Amino acid sequence: SNAYLPSARSTRNLRVRGNRSGTSASPDGGAEALAACRGNRRRAKRRPRASRVGAVGRKSRSKGAHAGATPAIRVLDRAGLPYETVAYTHDERSELGFGLEAAAALGEDPAAVLKTLLVGDGRAVGVCVIPSDRRLDLKSAAHALGMKRVALIEPSDAERMTGYVVGGISPLGQKKRLPTVIDASVEERDRVLVSAGRRGLSLVLAAADLARATGAVFASLTA
Repeated sequence: SNAYLPSARSTRNLRVRGNRSGTSASPDGGAEALAACRGNRRRAKRRPRASRVGAVGRKSRSKGAHAGATPAIRVLDRAGLPYETVAYTHDERSELGFGLEAAAALGEDPAAVLKTLLVGDGRAVGVCVIPSDRRLDLKSAAHALGMKRVALIEPSDAERMTGYVVGGISPLGQKKRLPTVIDASVEERDRVLVSAGRRGLSLVLAAADLARATGAVFASLTA
């Protein structure tokens, strides 16, 4: 802003006050004052540029804060849905299974920590999201997805289809949006956890928001 810089009028007033007080002025005094004023104006023009640099810096920091965001997180950001991220250290030696390991590490109810499974009938593929302490009923999954019979997709194929690694497969942000069904047992929960797309990183959100972000329906999927 130029608020801190004297205007041309105030510069003349300062010079007149100096003359009235008996201060001698050289014949070039007016030119010197004008040059000083122009110098101040040139310096003032630099200030907005500095401000713009600051704004870019803030934007860059914002991008940096999301530099590690997974596709799953970006889906929720774009949708404007509320969520939290929670992290834990994945233990390669754990025999609990990824979902139960996450529940134990984070101190969460295993019924609220969901695992993501892919099933298919040889032609089509669907996503089933169920509590980590439950087993998927394939007949129920087939019925919910409108298929005659389904089988679990092999881990290597699931990784290729989703773009995530096993243990970090999220129902959100997969390479291709697949038909998704969430177990009806969690439909009323305000707090469920799903993988954020990376081992050791989970998303906390409402089951309704998870369904909204994935285009999922609720149905009974467990025996």
